[in-house]
Amino acid sequence: MASVHMLVNGDMEDVRLVAFSDEDPERAANWSTIRKIFVLIIGLALASNSTLGSSLPSGASHYLSKEFNVSSAEQLALPNSVYLIGYVFGPPLFSPLSEMHGRRIVMLSTFFGFTVFTLACALAPTWPALLIFRFLSGAFASAPITVVGGIFADIYDDPVRRGQAIALIGLTSLGPIIGPIISGFVSPVSWRWTFWVGLIIAGATWPLVLALPETYPPVILLRRAKRMRAASPNHAQNVYAPIELEDNGWKHTVTVKLARPVVMFKEPIVICTCMYLALQFGIFYIFFQVYPIVFQGIYKFNDGLAGVALVPGESNVQS
Repeated sequence: MASVHMLVNGDMEDVRLVAFSDEDPERAANWSTIRKIFVLIIGLALASNSTLGSSLPSGASHYLSKEFNVSSAEQLALPNSVYLIGYVFGPPLFSPLSEMHGRRIVMLSTFFGFTVFTLACALAPTWPALLIFRFLSGAFASAPITVVGGIFADIYDDPVRRGQAIALIGLTSLGPIIGPIISGFVSPVSWRWTFWVGLIIAGATWPLVLALPETYPPVILLRRAKRMRAASPNHAQNVYAPIELEDNGWKHTVTVKLARPVVMFKEPIVICTCMYLALQFGIFYIFFQVYPIVFQGIYKFNDGLAGVALVPGESNVQS
């Protein structure tokens, strides 16, 4: 524990900063292999729910058209499109929040929002309401795509292990392929069952989400410092975690902490990577609109089989 002399709450005082030792058991990187694998599974389950939801209505377009009297092909693409627009607005907020308040609280709150708005989609009374709920669902669903990589970086400090763990996130790209199959086969019963199935899958994931431990080191140290002050009020009042000594004013939070994702766009490598991913996502998701035209219009596949036809094509795109 290091001692420094600094300004705290307007007064100069000696401050003792809590820190991890090399073998500290509370440090996420020092957890057992089994616990790390458990966190890995939770992260992949969260990301899979997110990607599955992105294409879930694809096989239900015909039934949505009948329900809401929508004949425009452009409008029928919107349930997928607005979800992906939500993907754009969520990460600039959730990524910095996870480094201000921790991974767990962000994952719990956003997955709750995703679950609620998936339920709202199943109960949507009008076409505009469905599109709004899909946008909000996509915004909350973007959190795992953004934060899960940080969780894996917390638990693996070895670059090789960390790279292998983050590479596993690519497996969740199977989610968009499964979505049209689900909706294609359940939509003849009711298009609402498309979202009910998504809600059931989210509900099955909740026990894992509730078991997710905090992995972000600064927040773990914050909790340790608070425990020490509570356990020994007379001798540990000058014990702080480094994150407590940061400027948490609203101006600094907005202009520095929340602005970090925007500032990163000044980096050419970030811009080029984002442009490449945008092109890849555009090609990937346009298949969900094109395949039904070909396989249902020409080869007379039903909605379910048209979803199955996506599997080899989308797999090739992902590879």
